[in-house]
Amino acid sequence: MHNVLQFSLSMMDRRDTGLHTVHLPAPLGNHREHSRLKVGSLRSELNRAEYEVLSVALKNYENTIEGKRAAAQQLNISLATLYNKLKKHGMNP
Repeated sequence: MHNVLQFSLSMMDRRDTGLHTVHLPAPLGNHREHSRLKVGSLRSELNRAEYEVLSVALKNYENTIEGKRAAAQQLNISLATLYNKLKKHGMNP
């Protein structure tokens, strides 16, 4: 449950006023489009999910060191880990 809540909070925009089903992971939320997607290997699916979560977290904050610190804090990872994950996914660190 802790992981579900952590994921849901990371999917929220800072303008959101509450937690809704769209913030929940696909199996728990109302995400009909996910049921039609082809599932790849576990590693590729985890990489895709990680990329999406990083994208949302970065979108919610400015592209500054302070923004990245806030994104890392929201994701409950260190700033160094955030930079490593950005590099891994070819995202602009």
